[in-house]
Amino acid sequence: MSVSSVLTVLDQLERDTRIRVLDFLDREFGTRMVKDLGEQQLTRAMLYVTAILKKNEIRKLRKADNETSR
Repeated sequence: MSVSSVLTVLDQLERDTRIRVLDFLDREFGTRMVKDLGEQQLTRAMLYVTAILKKNEIRKLRKADNETSR
């Protein structure tokens, strides 16, 4: 896992969500800087961000489904 790949995925998040991810990094790893993370930490951060993206996508699909069923 590379720093740039985590940053690329992190850039896909809205500002408020990105701040919450940085809070997670600080809580779990003692830093808000992705470049300071080790290999295992980068992997964990990527899994966390990916889970958020999937959750957001599911919410969008449900919202669209609800709007079309009205």
